[in-house]
Amino acid sequence: MAIISKTVETQSTPVAADLTKTTAPAERQIKLEAKLKRARDLMAKGEYQLALGVLPAANQDIEVRNICAVCLMRMNRFKEAIGLLRTVTLNTQINRVREDVADHIRINFAIALFFGGQPAGGLEALQEIDRENDSSVIMLREQTRRWVSQMTFWRRLDWRMSRIAPRTLPVPPDAPLGKCFWDVA
Repeated sequence: MAIISKTVETQSTPVAADLTKTTAPAERQIKLEAKLKRARDLMAKGEYQLALGVLPAANQDIEVRNICAVCLMRMNRFKEAIGLLRTVTLNTQINRVREDVADHIRINFAIALFFGGQPAGGLEALQEIDRENDSSVIMLREQTRRWVSQMTFWRRLDWRMSRIAPRTLPVPPDAPLGKCFWDVA
């Protein structure tokens, strides 16, 4: 659990919205670590909705938001995951993925975009991340190839030339999507 402590301590944003401000920072950190451990255990059992309920509502911690987004992606609620990850991964001034965000979070954002109805945006976000050997990137590239191969000639041409996605969007694989910080340690 040392990684959790290090991750939470380095964040400059509030740790948890549901914890009172009178609680000492160390005490808030311990409460958050317990919630993260509980969420991890629930996610390992495939109980993603319960894991979401364990985590503090409206938390501004980047890793907590990522964990919530991973739960949403694993329940095929990609548009909600995009909303959670957009605020932490996207620099809205220049409309680019922020480089100071951990790679696994940026990759999760690309996955959410790709399967959440914005495949061109997902692939564009993925281009900005130099992690071609990452298993999630490999999976997304393979899903893209499979999806494009199912298009008609004219749809494929339209996709390749102008990135206009056909009505039939990519279907997510059966394998769990997204990574949390404990998956990349």
